[in-house]
Amino acid sequence: MTEKSTDNPSSLSIPEKRVDQVSSILWISFGIFVIIQSQKLDYTDDFGPSAGFFPFWLGAISIFLGALLAIRASVGKASKQQRITIASKSAVFKMFMITFGLFVFFLLIDRAGFFLSSALLFLFLLYAVERQSLKYSLIAAVVSFFLLWLIFGVGLKLQLPVGFMKFMRFI
Repeated sequence: MTEKSTDNPSSLSIPEKRVDQVSSILWISFGIFVIIQSQKLDYTDDFGPSAGFFPFWLGAISIFLGALLAIRASVGKASKQQRITIASKSAVFKMFMITFGLFVFFLLIDRAGFFLSSALLFLFLLYAVERQSLKYSLIAAVVSFFLLWLIFGVGLKLQLPVGFMKFMRFI
């Protein structure tokens, strides 16, 4: 995905060095967070490694690799300044809309139930993000509601949150 110039004027183009620097900061931060959280778990027990062993080393390796990336990005050769095309502004907007939809889905799942929340998520994704017609989006949402209910509720008999639709539990 590296390009010297931006072919699409609506695309975001960032120097590769900057992307690596930001990525290294994120990896190091993730590693620190994981190590801090792993301190709440036992590192070893009577039989060997315990629940905190893997997260601790995952965090340590993340910090190490993030530091290597930061060093390479800061000290590495700057002879060829490559630029990375991230995405167009509309693609970034869609990404944030999808993230928002998932956030609302997780907020609604206990109140409205899994099936209704999923149907509303499908409706939002099809209508607001993908710009499908309202009729098509509503039909897809209703069909997805019943398919999810038939597969998970009736077929697999999973106890998923039903929210205010308590009658769904007994059908």
